[in-house]
Amino acid sequence: GLPECPVTSIHIDSQNNLYAGTLCGGLYSLNRTKNKFEHIELEVSVSDQKVNDIISQNEMLFVATDFGIYQ
Repeated sequence: GLPECPVTSIHIDSQNNLYAGTLCGGLYSLNRTKNKFEHIELEVSVSDQKVNDIISQNEMLFVATDFGIYQ
């Protein structure tokens, strides 16, 4: 599930996948089969775990943090 820290952004992509970015726990996606959120590992340091925004374009996901944009 989601960590005990605030959700900072929510995004639904063109394939109806739901993503949640958090203040201190990074990025999560909703596994609709299990009906629970699962953590998505980003190649970022611990200080980058604050997700500011999530967007998708051409089936690619972009995650904005205080230190850059990751895909």
